[in-house]
Amino acid sequence: MGWEAVRTTGAQPGDRVLVLESGSIGQGIALQAREAGASAVVFLVSSQASYINGVKLMMDGSLVPMI
Repeated sequence: MGWEAVRTTGAQPGDRVLVLESGSIGQGIALQAREAGASAVVFLVSSQASYINGVKLMMDGSLVPMI
């Protein structure tokens, strides 16, 4: 599912990618975006649990709380 999302959006090397939430699907999308060459992956999260999931993934991207 992650690769299909990245392929469908047409992400290219150097792109910045926004991922909504950091559950299992969001993590898969983030990892596939990095594999496709994304320069940054940004998670937009709505809960502390989602924030913690993103931190555990150890991405270089930002974690932004949704308001």
